[in-house]
Amino acid sequence: MTLQEERWVSACMFALVNYFGKHVDVSLRAEPPPVPFFQPSDEEKRRFTLFEGGFFGNLFGPHPVAYVCQGTRTPADDQEPAFQDRVCTRQTEEKTPDGKPLTPYQFILTGLCTDPASFTVDGQHYQEVIFAYLQARVP
Repeated sequence: MTLQEERWVSACMFALVNYFGKHVDVSLRAEPPPVPFFQPSDEEKRRFTLFEGGFFGNLFGPHPVAYVCQGTRTPADDQEPAFQDRVCTRQTEEKTPDGKPLTPYQFILTGLCTDPASFTVDGQHYQEVIFAYLQARVP
């Protein structure tokens, strides 16, 4: 695979990880979409409104890396059951040896997805990002 393909495959795999092993429907999107699969329909956009975060990195390189940025959400969104079943972007007390925050998956948390700097890590910019959206559920 090319470097770009490695990053896309890695981002897809990261976006589908589930810490609790529960089935949770996820809408995967990319800006701009590299293939039509990542272009959500209007119905999908209507159903999946909770922006979880963006996933990127590379599992295939000599030093595998997994990153995630947090989607913007309200305190009420944080109480949404879907966010209780998926903790992909939740910061833990753990840190990398150089002080970067980690998630329960050991993904390195780069900040908010609204900050363009979140997609540049150690001087390396990632354009191959998969954004995950969740469907609100009634508790």
